[in-house]
Amino acid sequence: MKGKKIIKLTESDLHRIVKRVINESQSPPNKVSAGKKCWYYKKISEDKYSVDKRVPNPYSGAGGVQDFLIALGFNITKDWKFGNETAKALADWAYGPRSGVDTVEKLRQQLIKDGWGFDNDIPGYGSDMRYVVAGMIKLTCQELSARCTVDGQTLLDMELKERPKEDVKAKYELVPKTLDDSFKYAIRYWREYLKKPEVQQKIWDNMSVFAFITNYSLNSLMEKYFNALNTIEKKGWIDHSNYAEEEEASMYVNGDCPAYTVCVNVNYYYKEVYKKIGLRQVSIRTEDTFVHEIQHILWRKVQQLNSSISINQAFPSSVDRYSALIKGEEPPTVKNLTKNGIENWSNFFYKVPEETKKELKDLGISYDDLIKTYSRDEYDSYVCDENEKLSNLAGYRSYLTDKSTIKLGGDIPIDVVVDEINNLMYRDSSPQDFDAMIVCWVIGGMKPKLSVFVNELNDLAQKELKHRNDDPTQIDNNLA
Repeated sequence: MKGKKIIKLTESDLHRIVKRVINESQSPPNKVSAGKKCWYYKKISEDKYSVDKRVPNPYSGAGGVQDFLIALGFNITKDWKFGNETAKALADWAYGPRSGVDTVEKLRQQLIKDGWGFDNDIPGYGSDMRYVVAGMIKLTCQELSARCTVDGQTLLDMELKERPKEDVKAKYELVPKTLDDSFKYAIRYWREYLKKPEVQQKIWDNMSVFAFITNYSLNSLMEKYFNALNTIEKKGWIDHSNYAEEEEASMYVNGDCPAYTVCVNVNYYYKEVYKKIGLRQVSIRTEDTFVHEIQHILWRKVQQLNSSISINQAFPSSVDRYSALIKGEEPPTVKNLTKNGIENWSNFFYKVPEETKKELKDLGISYDDLIKTYSRDEYDSYVCDENEKLSNLAGYRSYLTDKSTIKLGGDIPIDVVVDEINNLMYRDSSPQDFDAMIVCWVIGGMKPKLSVFVNELNDLAQKELKHRNDDPTQIDNNLA
């Protein structure tokens, strides 16, 4: 050992060296530029992680947080577990390497000091801490993005060179083919639905006086419906992506959409459905939406499937929004009758009937949670437009039929509605058409009570038949 100096290290020296190595290994190396970090900050601030796979999603759990830290240059292992290594790296980024936060529990205590609320005292990275951590990351990114700048080279690299290539086959072949199949399903659904004697009798009985005197027989009326369906089938659907008034408008039949045609925003179904949750969901969502939109066309080109009076029996708060728009009038808003008090004094004296509350409790539905779900003082008249309510009902019935929950034209059981309401409140997993019906019922003061409301919905769909031999409205199913 001649010529070499032996250095004796104490236990504390070794501890200090190991700690320094760990700290340095977790410090972001210089290879991630300030401009690129800023790019990530801005994208996370704008919630772009939901549409751009390059942007880490801090709300997706430990793996998402680790993706974020790795993107900033932290030398950590992605193991999808939020352990002390991840907690220290996150603290180094948020509070600096001298914060002293190097465990999950210390990070939790620091977040509490910063004012982040926790609903429970359960240690570790549970669902409670998961959302607090994600919220802290997003808020910090918002603060940093307001002070940083993305340089030109980073913009060139990230916005042009590294942009994910569009899946051409999916956008121009798979998604349109799926839309074709869904459109054909909707045409078949309406043909089979309108063939049912119970449905035809319901249409005849529920017509307005004006509609009744303009149709000589049930057969002549049904012929108009089937002819309209034939025209819709020939016209088909068209891609209106470049003309959609709103980026998230998926389908519509109004505005500049050609007559007897469904206009589809294919870009929406490609970006928001196919890219995020897959081709199967494009099929599931568009089948019922086509059914919904075709009801609008039948309403406008033939006549209402139900009179305003019969619709109002199910939805007392329903309004004729489109008539107001056609006249150039401002559509009325719909007051939320279940919310009263100083901020909504006009409803102060309205009370939801006690029998309604009792029935909800007996059925296993929280009245308090239901009114919290729809808590605004007033809503746009769109949510209670009578035309929309029939399309919502048609779309939802199609959804249940496709799932084999009900038979074509069959009644919706109340237990299905109860489960759907609870799904809507606690799991946010109910179909959009169902949500649109329930919001109008709730803000209308929950009138009639739920069991009667469900019966009224079923009455809008079909009528129990008791044929008489001399009934002039007997149905000729050869029309279709």
